[in-house]
Amino acid sequence: MEFGAPIEGMARMAKATGLSFIAVTDHSYDLDDGLTPPSKQDPDLQKWKSFLNECSALETKGMTVVPGIEVSAGSAKGKNVHLLILNPQGFHRGRGDSGDVWFKTRPDDSVAEILGRLDPRELAIAAHPFQKVRFLEKCLLRRGNWELEDVGRAGLAGLQIFNGLIDADFRKSLKRWAGILLRGQKKFIYAGNDAHGSFNRSIQIKIPHLRLRESREQIFGFMKTGIYADETLDGAGLLSRLRDGRCFATTGPSIFFYLHDARRRYFSGDEAAGRSLALSLEMKSIPEFGKLTSAAIILGDLVTRTEREYAFKIHDYEFSFQGEPPFGEWPRRGYVRIVGETERGIAISNPIWVTH
Repeated sequence: MEFGAPIEGMARMAKATGLSFIAVTDHSYDLDDGLTPPSKQDPDLQKWKSFLNECSALETKGMTVVPGIEVSAGSAKGKNVHLLILNPQGFHRGRGDSGDVWFKTRPDDSVAEILGRLDPRELAIAAHPFQKVRFLEKCLLRRGNWELEDVGRAGLAGLQIFNGLIDADFRKSLKRWAGILLRGQKKFIYAGNDAHGSFNRSIQIKIPHLRLRESREQIFGFMKTGIYADETLDGAGLLSRLRDGRCFATTGPSIFFYLHDARRRYFSGDEAAGRSLALSLEMKSIPEFGKLTSAAIILGDLVTRTEREYAFKIHDYEFSFQGEPPFGEWPRRGYVRIVGETERGIAISNPIWVTH
């Protein structure tokens, strides 16, 4: 069983730090435990039902709390990987890497099986798909990374690449995401922290049953998913924006960009058709996140499977660009996305797809 701050405490902290919504998830193998003892499965799922009721009750207190479940699922290679399901319409089992029964680590259901029976109201996201798995977790819990075969499956909205740390795994994951986009797969990115309710200090298991570690990594609210919206959204509205890729991932600075022609505007997740497309970009930061240091317009070509980057050096809290991107002609099939960095962080948009 894992411990953290109560959900109401998370909602209060979210509001205090300027967030307008949070998604709260816990492992399926924890949420099906009985109240006493914690490792014994409860056929009545009292803990699961209590979790859903808590999230629902907070909706009336000015904070949107989207419930979710982190399901242990089997990858194409039979390893345990984690699948986030937001707005679950029923309980999704998954105890393969729970550690409740030694040497019984085979996944209950595969990624393909779970995605195949999703309710249309549910949103599925690959949790920390390419993050390095610790040696003991591989050996004792059969944990692994997401396979590209599973990432490409229908029903998976995208990848939680932002996971509380800007490190080598994060940079590697961004490169893998770019490769996925260049294969023509429309998979979006999202931000989370795996914080377990850690507000300014994080305590995690280093060696199961033997040692803990304390750090300031994976802190609540450090990495954020920004939603593009003109009005206040309820849970259903938020999920719709996330599903459509109408969002960006950030440690703080904001990205607002769109393509436009004489007829309409196209936002992230949209498909823009035509040759006469102009780009509008605005980025902003504040002292908490540091000054903007660079902005990059990245153009992906699905025919040649290559990306081109046009970068701007910045030393200010705001940056804007208006006009035709400096690449020349748009690709026949491709996309455009934005990456911005600050003195202490990063923001990355989801793509706008282009065809002509």
